Amino acid sequence: MTFKKWQTIWIKTALLSLLALATIFMINRVFPRLFSRFFGAFFAIFTPFAIALFILYLVAPLNHFLMKLKIAHKTVRSLLIVVTLLLVVAIFLITAGDTIYFQAISFIETDWPLILSALQSLIRDNPGLSDAYDFILPYLDFESVSNITVDIFGAFQSATNALIAIVLTPVFLFFLMRDGGKIRAAIIKVLPQAFEEDADQLTTRADTVIKQYFNGRFTSIAIMTVVFIGIFFILGFGTRSILFGFLLGVLDIIPYIGPVIGTLLPMLYTLTDESIAFGDFAPLAVLVIVFVVNFIQNNLLQPFIMGRETKMHPLLVLSSLLFFGYLLGVIGIILAIPITGTIRSAVDYYHVKKAQSKTPPPKVKSR
Repeated sequence: MTFKKWQTIWIKTALLSLLALATIFMINRVFPRLFSRFFGAFFAIFTPFAIALFILYLVAPLNHFLMKLKIAHKTVRSLLIVVTLLLVVAIFLITAGDTIYFQAISFIETDWPLILSALQSLIRDNPGLSDAYDFILPYLDFESVSNITVDIFGAFQSATNALIAIVLTPVFLFFLMRDGGKIRAAIIKVLPQAFEEDADQLTTRADTVIKQYFNGRFTSIAIMTVVFIGIFFILGFGTRSILFGFLLGVLDIIPYIGPVIGTLLPMLYTLTDESIAFGDFAPLAVLVIVFVVNFIQNNLLQPFIMGRETKMHPLLVLSSLLFFGYLLGVIGIILAIPITGTIRSAVDYYHVKKAQSKTPPPKVKSR
């Protein structure tokens, strides 16, 4: 069986990648501490870079708006966006962030003991649920957190890494906005000439997928947060509406799993407040309302605000969340869908190249 030139290049690249991964695996088995230090240094850089890249796509509409205002100089435009973003974050932390924080503390200190008491009463009335309650009780007790031994060095290292990420993220964002095109072109130029066209096409497709996903997801989160805060106020949750609405909106960034986690707290809270609408059926009402809103969002809102490239089968979405979440943690969960969408886009490009190679060139008619 003979392979075409581009197929040979792809096969060699795959074999070299596998060989490199096998070499890394063997070195890690022999020198485990070496790679732990290497990955620690890698994630110290990767974390602020990934956050900056994530923000870059969120502020893309603002960048286009400034370009329409005839602010053509990239450095000025980038500085304006970074300063504006820092001001928005500061205002959010002072206003809504402060409110959400104190609501969360109040919920843990005041409402959570009442929820546990209500669950115990429910168990007494339904003895068949006692085994399930005994199983999940250790996970419901916030006081158990205080019994965990604290690793002082690990905590200091984590705090240092977080501080470094906070400081470096605006810096990375500024340079990505100002020199993103130059960085992309420089990386492509490093590759062999035979790869340059493919690299240009793949990065363009990846940029489209990521931009569609994050712009659409951010819009969806903002809409869902406002909608759920309004719904909880109508149902009678009072000041807790802000906390629960914010949680459901932000957790929407994790498809399928996020809304389930975000629904549990307001459902449990209904057990402690008889003034909430629907009375004894309030938990079921919350579950149904959240399901209906998410159904409308997934089938009407998201297809409208997000492109075709980001639509994936639920099984693929869940698999990518588990894989990249285990590999990269919280950042992996956030980036799972765009990474998977980029890989799928690369596979589509491979099929396009394959189809083009099979198409014979048009015949030139002789005069």
